[in-house]
Amino acid sequence: MHMNLHSMFYYSADSVKFDLMITEYILHGIFEAFPVSSSMHSMLFNYAMQNSYVMQNIGIIGILHGITAIVTIVYFHKSIIKLLIDFIKPGHYNFLSWKLCLILLPKLLFGFIYRNANFPFSFYTIIAFGLLLAFYDIYSHQNKKAHEISYMQSIFISFLSLFAFLPGASSLGTYYTAFRACNINRKESLDYAFILNVIPSIGAFVLRFTYVEVNLVRIFTCMFVYLFALILCRKLINYLYLLGIYRVIIGIWVCQNINIQKYFYCAF
Repeated sequence: MHMNLHSMFYYSADSVKFDLMITEYILHGIFEAFPVSSSMHSMLFNYAMQNSYVMQNIGIIGILHGITAIVTIVYFHKSIIKLLIDFIKPGHYNFLSWKLCLILLPKLLFGFIYRNANFPFSFYTIIAFGLLLAFYDIYSHQNKKAHEISYMQSIFISFLSLFAFLPGASSLGTYYTAFRACNINRKESLDYAFILNVIPSIGAFVLRFTYVEVNLVRIFTCMFVYLFALILCRKLINYLYLLGIYRVIIGIWVCQNINIQKYFYCAF
């Protein structure tokens, strides 16, 4: 009888741990596909679960980024292939692919240099970038194509994207906000934000991957949830400014209810 109770106890503990981990995979799949900061929601999940094992495991975070990168590559494979062909085509240095490369390089360099850095959460970041997202998405009325951005605008987008290392800013959100600030239409702003986010996600996977216990159920759950959320985000393209307002509300709530100084997030 004692052995049965002992076994039941450990089965229960393992089940709870599994539930927490698969919940984190699902949440990451959802929030990584929207410009709302997956790290912010991971922090809130960590807070709700009272410092759960899941969010303290850097290896799991790396795997989650790798999963979402793979799904994004598959979904946007035609656009990515075209960008790669344009990049290697000689004599065409004004192509969009070169400008996107200029946008990416500083972020990759910064991420590699500060790969072991931990940045504290701040409700100021959550509120500020929520306001920027809402403002530019509402008031940027021009509908320029992405290939119309200048090299100076590429540098501006690159600079703004560096703030994504601050927890709560959102990597996808900073790219989208920067494109909208340059008067790029909503659809291309979002699509290229997803595409640009692939390389940093792969970087996070490579630099943060360690052996952790994973299974196909969790991996495929995250993949399908992320794919569904990505498609949904693109369907709701005209209402993304509401997510900026949502982030402001969450930031104010966090300010009043959570001591976030003890929560840190790895740069990459």
